[in-house]
Parts: sequence; structure tokens; C-alpha cells
Amino acid sequence: MARKLMNNNRADSRCPNSDVRVVQFDLQQQMYLPTLTHTQMYYSGQLAFVNMGINLEPLEDEGKGIMFLWNETVGQRGSNEITSCLYKFFTFSGIGYTTDKKKLILWSDNCGGQN
Repeated sequence: MARKLMNNNRADSRCPNSDVRVVQFDLQQQMYLPTLTHTQMYYSGQLAFVNMGINLEPLEDEGKGIMFLWNETVGQRGSNEITSCLYKFFTFSGIGYTTDKKKLILWSDNCGGQN
């Protein structure tokens, strides 16, 4: 039901003269560097990275998104980090968000830290 509502919101945002802007965001699965495959190196220290992607509807540039990347020494995957990324996305010029729309709809999955 939620996916159907999100698709309807996205379709509404693509209509001419629409006052709707849809922003979708999600965290990618945590990544580790260096990537270790050898079993003896399994317990060696790896640096964890987090990547948050933001997608705008309607897409002005097909196939492009905004990505925020940080490592575990800077922050984790909590609500403060997510809010900081969204704040930067909405307030700093040149990052990608500009609109004259009157209604903003944010979509994310049900991850507690993101919501």
C-alpha cells in the first residue's frame, strides 16, 4: 500500500503544473575498507563507511542522484547524521535542491535511524 502511494506521489510530481516535489532517501548497506576476503584477515580492523542516497522527483537529469558518504570516525547511521545530510541537501546551494513547488513529500524506508 505504501509503495502504491509513493508511486502515485511520484506520478503526481511529474505532471505539468504540479505543485508537488518528491524526495526519496535511503542508506546503502554499510561498506568496509579494505575489502577483506582471506579468512586470516577476518578479524583485522576495517573502517566502516556509510552512504546515503537522495533521489529527486521529477528527475531533471536522468540517472543522477545526490550521495553523502562518511566513515565511522565521523558519525554512525542515526537520526542526527540523517538529519544533517537532509539539512545540507536543503540549505546549501549547488547541492541539487531548488524548487518553486509548494508541497514537499519525503519518502524513506522504515529504518528507525532514518525516521
